[in-house]
Amino acid sequence: MEPVRKVVTRTGRSMRGKMPSLKMKRSIGCESSLEVDAATLFDWTPEVVSYYAQPNHEYWSDGTKSFQYTPDFLLEMSDGTTIRVEVKPAGKLSDPTLRERLNQIEEHFQRSNRKFQILTEVTLRGTVLRSNVRTLQYHARPLTGGIQFWETYQQLIQRDTLTFGDVQSAFAEPRDAYRLLSTRWLGFDIEQPLTSTTPLFVPGPEVRHDAFQL
Repeated sequence: MEPVRKVVTRTGRSMRGKMPSLKMKRSIGCESSLEVDAATLFDWTPEVVSYYAQPNHEYWSDGTKSFQYTPDFLLEMSDGTTIRVEVKPAGKLSDPTLRERLNQIEEHFQRSNRKFQILTEVTLRGTVLRSNVRTLQYHARPLTGGIQFWETYQQLIQRDTLTFGDVQSAFAEPRDAYRLLSTRWLGFDIEQPLTSTTPLFVPGPEVRHDAFQL
């Protein structure tokens, strides 16, 4: 899905940046550094199957005025639902004109039983969250383990409880534990610090980042 309009900054000057997406296997155009942070979060959230910038135009009327809106992102979730996302700095949400506009947009999506979410830096730039995402990005390299490696992995995931320290101890290379996380063979609560006692799990659609609890 290609963007329905050219991705530029709010001032119309130029694109702020591109986020290389492992999940989408291409670069995602973003209009602000905050949108780059959002795209990075989507890339590392297991229940986001795919996501698209500037996915479509929305048109509607209240009988007096006509409205148009273009979501910043469309998320396709592992449970089959979709979420339209608007990314905004938290400080701007107190502006009465913008607040009214966002309320109109939210009501528009509610009328068609579609999900709409506003994300701010409060969610996207939490200290722990950003640190974990950077760690995962750094270790995002293909796993090259042989038969013994995958036999060890299978033994680990049969345990009733599993911690990051358990996985680090099970492999000769401690970095393999990070790579199992970055390649999504194992998962953890990305909003909590990653330590030796951090509980791990085999990723599944039932685990959702708090930002998408709608």
